[in-house]
This record gives sequence, C-alpha cells and structure tokens, in this order.
Amino acid sequence: MSKTPEPYIIKWRNDSKTFQFTLNFAYGLNERVCAQWQRKSFCNLPEELAIYRNPKTKSAAKAGVDALISYLRKKQEEGSVRRIIIEDITVGDWLEKFTAIETNPRTGINVSKNRPYS
Repeated sequence: MSKTPEPYIIKWRNDSKTFQFTLNFAYGLNERVCAQWQRKSFCNLPEELAIYRNPKTKSAAKAGVDALISYLRKKQEEGSVRRIIIEDITVGDWLEKFTAIETNPRTGINVSKNRPYS
C-alpha cells in the first residue's frame, strides 16, 4: 500500500542550522501559491504568523507549516471571485429605477457631496 504524501516537506539545513519547507499543491492550495513557497525558510512567514518564525524542533516546524497552510487557505477564500446576483428586470423597471430620485445612484453621489439632487 502506498504512503500518502504530506502536504509539505520539511528539511533541516546543516549550513544555517534552520528548517526550510516546501508546500505541496495537491492539498487545496493554488499551484502558483505553492510555487512561491518552495524551499522557503521560516523567517519568510507573514507577520500574522511571527510566533512560528524560529522553530527549534521538527514538531514546532510542522505546527508552523500547518498554521501557514490554514492562513493561505483563508486568504484564498477571501480573494475568491465575487458572485454577481442576476435580477430579472424589464426595461421599463430599469428606467423607473434609475430615473426615480430615491433609487437613482447619481442622487446618492450628489447627496454625499451636499449637492442638489439634479
């Protein structure tokens, strides 16, 4: 039975005595985002994850990468495409909506600038 790959790879660097990691894109993250996080040091983590920047053990490094993955997933969901709500509206209703003083977008702009309605 084959072993499932980890969502990340953590390696110990002997030359600098630090850990470095690479993210695997098969776990729900964008491939472009994972390419940006290849062979990175923990000092490159964002400000929100500053507590994970200097791991001393491999378990602390794993916790840091797990926190980074959840942070990137959250950012990915926030930046997702916004959905446009489609309304069935006739031409007459559209004209009425945009020519009425109460619902005209231009009216709101003028009111916010203390100008007259028209």
